Amino acid sequence: MRLICIWLLMIVLNNVYVVVEGNSISVLLGNGDGTFQEQKVSILGQTPSSVGVGDFNHDGRLDVAVGNNRNDHSVSILLGNGDGTFQNQTKYEVDSNVLFLVVDDFNNDNKLDIAATGGFIGGVYLLIGNGDGTFHKQSTYKVGQTPSCIVVDDFNNDAQLDLAIGNIDDNSVSILLGNGNATFKDQLVFAVGEGPFSVAAGDLNNDRKVDLTTANFHDNTISVLLGNGDGTFQPETSLNTDDLPTCVRVGTKMDLIVTDAGHSWLGTFLGNGNGTFQKQNLFKVGSGPFSLTIGDFNHDTKLDVATANTESNNVSVLIGNGDGTFHYQTTYETGRGPWFVTVGDFNNDDKIDLVVTNINI
Repeated sequence: MRLICIWLLMIVLNNVYVVVEGNSISVLLGNGDGTFQEQKVSILGQTPSSVGVGDFNHDGRLDVAVGNNRNDHSVSILLGNGDGTFQNQTKYEVDSNVLFLVVDDFNNDNKLDIAATGGFIGGVYLLIGNGDGTFHKQSTYKVGQTPSCIVVDDFNNDAQLDLAIGNIDDNSVSILLGNGNATFKDQLVFAVGEGPFSVAAGDLNNDRKVDLTTANFHDNTISVLLGNGDGTFQPETSLNTDDLPTCVRVGTKMDLIVTDAGHSWLGTFLGNGNGTFQKQNLFKVGSGPFSLTIGDFNHDTKLDVATANTESNNVSVLIGNGDGTFHYQTTYETGRGPWFVTVGDFNNDDKIDLVVTNINI
């Protein structure tokens, strides 16, 4: 039996239990042609999970926020030097382990804030930015049991930012509608498949209303929830995946992209434009792909993908052909146990770079 116990941060793949611990992020600077340079490594808190990107101190250089897990319940802030390296971290304590976080301006003051999920006690923590790279004390909002991934969007068309959170242990998504002042209404809850570890937002049926999708690793499905435009959603429809879907993203033309960690695939579901999808196509990546990010890595206006491969200690880069297919992967070495990957321009050269958290399996 294969099982991923994320809330304990122990990974079980191929019937082997592995205790997770680690303390670094890797930055791979892009060359602008779809290739990347050798990693630059920064040391930080224990068991870094997800990473968010933004300019927290208004100096024109991208900074990162990293959630720390296991025994280190905090968010690390690393201010960027503008060359792909970072200053020493500053930590902000929260009440539980941090699984995922997002960066945005939740109180409309033109200063970036952070919302993070804490898996043990079922909360969402809010850190309010001061605009100089420091943050206010947290606020906490109750959501479902063992919240995992978090995404920000406007689900009720009121021009205020809302949050959607996947809850692993009660098979649901919580919606926190924002008031525009860094406070949120009580959660709305919607059923999805079993073990929603990842959640993504986008308009999947071209009706100008934000929809949701979740990757459910307990039943190997993708849930699709079409939005009503008022913060509520229609009952889920499901898509079957290969094995252990751990991350889902919405691509161009209303397509879905998902990592199948059990068999080391990247899967794509091409959208029909009405909220339904074609049969999954599979593309080989590294071993144990746990997360993915998308972007145009070679400036050809076609969508490319990178996956963080936890078991093979590398990142796979797949260059898109523009028709929903990809070139064969190129891999780049990272630290041990790469877990989360996202994009940014960390050296201000107008070329997409990658940043990866390493959990040091």
